[in-house]
Amino acid sequence: MNVGHPSLWRVAQTDYFASTVTTIPLVGWGMYLILPGPAGQARDPWLAGTALGLTLICSLILLWRWRFIVSVFENGEQVDGTILQANFRRERGRVTYAYVFQGQKYERVEKILKNKRTSLLYAGQKVMVILSREKPERAFLQEIYL
Repeated sequence: MNVGHPSLWRVAQTDYFASTVTTIPLVGWGMYLILPGPAGQARDPWLAGTALGLTLICSLILLWRWRFIVSVFENGEQVDGTILQANFRRERGRVTYAYVFQGQKYERVEKILKNKRTSLLYAGQKVMVILSREKPERAFLQEIYL
């Protein structure tokens, strides 16, 4: 069932792992821009190389995570679920939800970032879960990604 798929931007602003790999290169470039080179010299080229390397590696990881989530959305199945817990601490959160697939009950904890979509989640809320048919433990809350 094709329900559409999340954009790279939506994944980066919702999924905690994707957000982390998005932030790492920014820290590297920030260090390069903030830290001066030795007196009278240009900025440290080693820091630029490190920042560039982090950018390349983290970009590949981010694309892999995005493709992973998109593949579940493109090839997955929708089932009804219920949020058991939704807790946030500052900008990070964990949402625990349960769903049934082919007669078996599953419970999943998803680490997410707090934004206008995720902050509306609450315990007892009925949600749509999209999951992988081959591995039903791979699931995502559909409405926070679309």
